[in-house]
Amino acid sequence: MHAHALAKHIKIIPGDYTQEAGISAAPEILNSTMTAVFIGNDERAVGLAGAALRAGVAIPEQLSIVGYDDSPAARTFACVSPPSNKMPRTYPALPSTQSYNALDEGRTDSGQVVITPRLVIRGTTAAPTARQA
Repeated sequence: MHAHALAKHIKIIPGDYTQEAGISAAPEILNSTMTAVFIGNDERAVGLAGAALRAGVAIPEQLSIVGYDDSPAARTFACVSPPSNKMPRTYPALPSTQSYNALDEGRTDSGQVVITPRLVIRGTTAAPTARQA
């Protein structure tokens, strides 16, 4: 966002990774002109989506929501269902395996693991339309 001179459009709303946190963030998001949000995990995205729908906000027509982690919660919530029901959750076991190996073998060195995310297209995003706060 910074590289494309869009930093003024970034809004970080603190919270944990629960549906309740998504619900708690909803008033700030829904009372703004935001047309899209990226949320750190699907649980929180589902909380926001539910609050938005209860407030009469159409997803994705009025608000696009992108979660992260391809959880079962995202696949079971009606407005975030993928076009196909064949959406396996594929988490690499690398971080937990490396932690176990380090403990098991007594290693104390650290390292960096880069996991390339995979985009799962769902029905929660669309081209933006103007929203009134």
